[in-house]
Amino acid sequence: MNVSVRPFQPADGPELLDIYFDAVRNGTHRHYSAEQAAAWAPDLPPRDSDETRAWTRRIAATTCFVATSGPDPVGFMSLTNDGHIDLAFVRPRWMGGDVAAHLYDHLLERARATGLTRLSCDASHLFRRFLLRRGWQGDQPEHIQRQGVTLTRWPMFLNI
Repeated sequence: MNVSVRPFQPADGPELLDIYFDAVRNGTHRHYSAEQAAAWAPDLPPRDSDETRAWTRRIAATTCFVATSGPDPVGFMSLTNDGHIDLAFVRPRWMGGDVAAHLYDHLLERARATGLTRLSCDASHLFRRFLLRRGWQGDQPEHIQRQGVTLTRWPMFLNI
């Protein structure tokens, strides 16, 4: 299927939150238990909630690209002004294709254009593998608590 990438628009916020929950709850089962996925993404809030509006503001404060298939968003990736990849999620049925690569290429191009020389990320098991194939470094995992459940992530970096 054909995928295109475009900049985030505020109207995307609720759909991207849905992608986030879908990716965590349904796309991480090979690396995270159901308990860990539920702690990472506890409950999908209503589209018109304060939590969804806060989520949209969080993304709007970053450089974010959205991958679409036709009119439907299928993934997104965001970069903070200081070069931290904050969010990177793809709907499970689109994982393993080139959606994340297209998003990453757009983010990397934008980072270079804005003069960033180093990128960072706190990568999940899945995103870590993706980043290692692109020259990122950082092999020491850290364990964080979410809702009383331990999750593993990898602080990583790339000099660009």
